[in-house]
Amino acid sequence: SLPHSLYDLSPKTLEASVISETQGDKMNFENKPTLVKKIEAVTKEHFYQPDLAAFLEICDNIKQDPNGPEIALSALLEQLEQSAATYPESASLTLTLLDFCFKNCGYQFLFKLCRGDYLKKLKNLIEHGPYNLGIWNRLLTLIKVLGLAFSDHADFQPINALYQELLSQSIRFPNVQSTEVELLKRMIPPLGIPGALRLAQPAANTSQFLQGIRENLKYASLNRHAFDDLLQNLARSPSDSIKRTQLQNAAVRLQGFQKGQVLK
Repeated sequence: SLPHSLYDLSPKTLEASVISETQGDKMNFENKPTLVKKIEAVTKEHFYQPDLAAFLEICDNIKQDPNGPEIALSALLEQLEQSAATYPESASLTLTLLDFCFKNCGYQFLFKLCRGDYLKKLKNLIEHGPYNLGIWNRLLTLIKVLGLAFSDHADFQPINALYQELLSQSIRFPNVQSTEVELLKRMIPPLGIPGALRLAQPAANTSQFLQGIRENLKYASLNRHAFDDLLQNLARSPSDSIKRTQLQNAAVRLQGFQKGQVLK
C-alpha cells in the first residue's frame, strides 16, 4: 500500500523522492522558454532592488520575439499570482518589471494585454486582495494609469473598461501623477498616424515637459545632479525626436526604479 505521509517513507525512499522532485523542478525550469527563465530570475524575492539592465534586456527580448508579449504576460501574471499574497518583495519586482514592459515594449504588448485573459487575471488579483499595502497600492496605480492613459484609444478600451468596472465596485484607487499618465500615453501615439510619422511628432511643449519631470520625479537614492545633466543634454535639441524618446524612457525607468525602492 502507498504511504500515508512522508513519515511512512524510509530514509532512502524519502531521499530519492526529494532528489526526484528537485530533478523534476530543474527539468521543468530547463524546458521553459528563455524569456520566462529571465523573468523568473530577476523577480525572485531575495533581490531587494530591481536589476534595471536586466529589465531593459527583457523588454528588448520581448520586442524581438513575435510571441514575446504573450510569453512575458503569462509569466509575469503567473509570478504575480504566486507572490502577491505571500512574497511582497517578489511581487514588487514583478510589478516594476510589468510597468517597464508597459512603457517600453510598445503597441503589441498592450494589444496582447487586451486580447488575452490577462486583464481578467488582473481583476482576479484585485478581487482576492488586499495584500501588503505597498503591493495593493502599486497594483491599483498600475491599472489606473493604464486606464487613464488609454481612455480614448480604441484598441485599448478593455483596459479602461476594467478601470471603470473596478471604480463602480467602490475600489479606492490611489492618486497618480498626471506626468506618469502623459508619459505612458506618449509611448503609444494616437491611431491613424503612420508609423514613420509617429516618432517625429513634436512634443507639445518640450520645456514644460522637462520641467514637469524635474518636479514630479522623486530623487530618493538617486544622483540628482547626474540626472539634471542628462535632462540638459537631451533638451539641447528639442526637435530631435529620438532624444526626446530617450528622455521619456529615462524618466520612466527612474520612476520604475523609485517604486521598487520601498514597500510601504
